Amino acid sequence: MPTATAEDKVYDGTTQAIGTITLEGAKNNEKPSATATFNFENATAGENKVVNATSITLANTWKANYELSQASVTTTANITKAQGTVTVEVSDWVYGNTPSVPVVESTTNDAKNATYLYSGTTFGGEKYGPSSEAPTQAGTYTVTVTIPGNENYEEVVVTKEVTVSKRTLVVSATANNKQYNGTVATTGNVVLTGATNSEVPTATGTFTFENATAGENKTVNVTSIKLADEFTSNYELDKTTTTATADITKAVLTVTYAGETITYGQKPNLNITVTGFVNSETAETAAGYTAPTLTYSNTKVGKYTLTPAGGKATNYSFTYVSGILEITSKSISSQDITISLSKDE
Repeated sequence: MPTATAEDKVYDGTTQAIGTITLEGAKNNEKPSATATFNFENATAGENKVVNATSITLANTWKANYELSQASVTTTANITKAQGTVTVEVSDWVYGNTPSVPVVESTTNDAKNATYLYSGTTFGGEKYGPSSEAPTQAGTYTVTVTIPGNENYEEVVVTKEVTVSKRTLVVSATANNKQYNGTVATTGNVVLTGATNSEVPTATGTFTFENATAGENKTVNVTSIKLADEFTSNYELDKTTTTATADITKAVLTVTYAGETITYGQKPNLNITVTGFVNSETAETAAGYTAPTLTYSNTKVGKYTLTPAGGKATNYSFTYVSGILEITSKSISSQDITISLSKDE
């Protein structure tokens, strides 16, 4: 009498099975053998599934003395779930952009019902997750994708690395005009464009003219541009140096004639003072300096307003303060008078 045992197998989409036929009732300690075709009743995964052993055939060497009582029997075995085949692709994205959705493809599992868990660390050092919501802060993360199983395939879990990169800000600058002071330092503003989420990042920089000479539309070098700390976790700068233009207006020298009083016939001193030099400069050291002058033409007794004029300098303009030249009458004594008489007088 034949009996059968079948081996468990992993789901492969077929009913094919492997088994062994055992024959009972032989004589003389003989052990006849037989073969059969083994098939599960269906291909679906499950436990204790019926396996049909059919076309049981006695080995030729035993046919002379034995015959089989039946040509088919049944047994049971398990079809275990197979490991599913899944591909997962997820793209990085930039801070402020819509997070990319993982692309899940599978011919074995339920890709449409995949679930996602994100965890990781922001570039600011904060921990994130696990969360089903995609992260919004720039940082490095792991997304764990779980694809449900079904009656024939196991659940599949896939992990992928994803980066939310910092958003790049475009740097430009405006520089402030200044009055000549003998130095190249100036002030200005770093302008940042490209922010998102209504944020207004700020940055600082060092502003210096290429040279200290007065002039218009002069180049200003903006260096050491640094993003404010509170924005560095989500933003980066496209550059740390740039240029702008601004004016260095001339400093103003004040030319003053304090005025003086002289007696008729005397020569005035006509002293003028020049004030307003910067950066320890003097009339002797200021670039392109030519002194202003003061002249007069009236010699009669009276009061005369005299205003300095002229003067030239590379980095200075001039303003003039007038003074009064007063010429007073000269006092004379009898000793100063000479009378000449003729004979007829």
